[in-house]
Amino acid sequence: MATQFTSKALEANLAETRYRDIYTPENHQDFIQLSAGYFGIKKRATDCITEFHHPLSNRKFVIEELREMLITDFWFYAKDEMPANALEVPLEMMQELLNDKTACELRMLIARTLLELVSLITGKSDRLEDMALKSLVILDEGFAENKGCFIISSNHFSKHLNKLVENKRLKKIAFKLLKAVKTETYRFWQTSTTAERWAKKEGELLSPKEVDALKQRIGEPYFQALSRKLEAATSWDQLNELP
Repeated sequence: MATQFTSKALEANLAETRYRDIYTPENHQDFIQLSAGYFGIKKRATDCITEFHHPLSNRKFVIEELREMLITDFWFYAKDEMPANALEVPLEMMQELLNDKTACELRMLIARTLLELVSLITGKSDRLEDMALKSLVILDEGFAENKGCFIISSNHFSKHLNKLVENKRLKKIAFKLLKAVKTETYRFWQTSTTAERWAKKEGELLSPKEVDALKQRIGEPYFQALSRKLEAATSWDQLNELP
């Protein structure tokens, strides 16, 4: 029993030492205080922000907690008595983490979280539309450096961005972003397809007509044709006609 008590005491002491000298910016402290009186929500914000500023920060923990703050705790930060920019601090943290070259799996989680947040805002709170726009800007500005991770989540982009077709303020950047994701997805598949190599290797099994049909359906010509149609697309209907 004494050993267990000592072990727990040491664990608590190490935890306290880990966070003792961490500086938390004033705007991050202000965000934490928004949830004063709501123990669970405030604890999540405190733990997440404190870990974020630790020099050896556990990025997985931070991103998962940010997701909880933005999605699970959305009801709280979306209340009428909260500032319209209440979510600005966690969104800025997400942007920094996205640009921080964290693991691709975590950057995918960031992208999915921001997309889900946009859907939450546009479905429930027009007052927070600035935060939806900020989320889309983060994804748009981060696309070039994260395209490989984003295209893995292309279905999430299609699902959530297509909800913005009728949103006058958000539809332009949503269209641009979805088009960029589709463009990069086609480029990836065009450079990854093995149809031509397989047909060349197993050519004796197929007639010339069958080889040509194979290339046209799943080979480079197929993806080149898709890319041309995508480049010419100027409307949501044209964009969504493409796979």
